[in-house]
Amino acid sequence: MRELVDAAVSILSLVMLMTALRITTERRLDRAAKIYALQSFMLVLIFLVMGIFVDHLFLVWSLSGFITKTILVPYILLWALRRIGVKYDAKPLVPVTLEWVLAGLSIGLSFALAAGIVAGSMGVLIPLAVSLSLFLIGLLQILTRRSTVKQILGLCHFENSSHLTLAFMAPRLPETVEIGMATDVILLVFFGSILTMMVYKQFKTLDTSIMTELKEVNGQ
Repeated sequence: MRELVDAAVSILSLVMLMTALRITTERRLDRAAKIYALQSFMLVLIFLVMGIFVDHLFLVWSLSGFITKTILVPYILLWALRRIGVKYDAKPLVPVTLEWVLAGLSIGLSFALAAGIVAGSMGVLIPLAVSLSLFLIGLLQILTRRSTVKQILGLCHFENSSHLTLAFMAPRLPETVEIGMATDVILLVFFGSILTMMVYKQFKTLDTSIMTELKEVNGQ
């Protein structure tokens, strides 16, 4: 039974990784938010599987994650996008080919680090490697994407990464810790979305590089 649980968790983790890559390269911002909902739902399913077969504590994690990550966070982002009427991401700061290369290197580094940490335990290796990959891909997205929405989603990768890591490295944490972290991401996305709407109202763009250039011009 444990082998089946490990296989299910590994497959769901890899789907999370694929959604992260898809979000990074998706030009339609509303679609990127929906793909993030899918990523979060995969995390919810991981918690659900572990809650049923490993520890009932994860059932609370699953319920909390479903409400906050799968429903509320995408809803807030889609609400903000409807308010400002922007559909497409700005051109990235680096060529897409280079972005894919950096993402591939990030994934390779993550699997190498995870292999050194868990010493060949396949049940933990893939989820931990995916968790590290999500963190690095989120960082890459923040650094290479101009859109404030894509940068918010990059921060959301961080949060999903931390949840996945805690599930395997510190599974006995109280439910209040998980709920608190889930609440944090809602606040982050909500205030980030409000800031995004304010920025668009002022500059008529979500391109952070243009806003930096305007700041430099005003500073002169």
